[in-house]
Amino acid sequence: MMLMSALVAELERENIQVSRPSFDVELADVEVTGIEHDSRSVVPGSLFACLRGASSDGHDHAASTAI
Repeated sequence: MMLMSALVAELERENIQVSRPSFDVELADVEVTGIEHDSRSVVPGSLFACLRGASSDGHDHAASTAI
C-alpha cells in the first residue's frame, strides 16, 4: 500500500511518464492498494493504468473506472 502522492513521486523519479492531475490534499492522501490495467478489475483503492494495446486503448475506459 502506498499514498498516491508517494507513488506518483516514485514513478517520476524512475522517468515514467505520469499524467499528473493537480492534486489536492484529499487526492494526495488516497491510499493505493493495487494497480490494474484491466478496467473491469478495478476496485476501491485501485489505480487504473491506461495502456494502449493492439485492439483497445485503456484511455477509452478511464472514465468507467471512477468509483
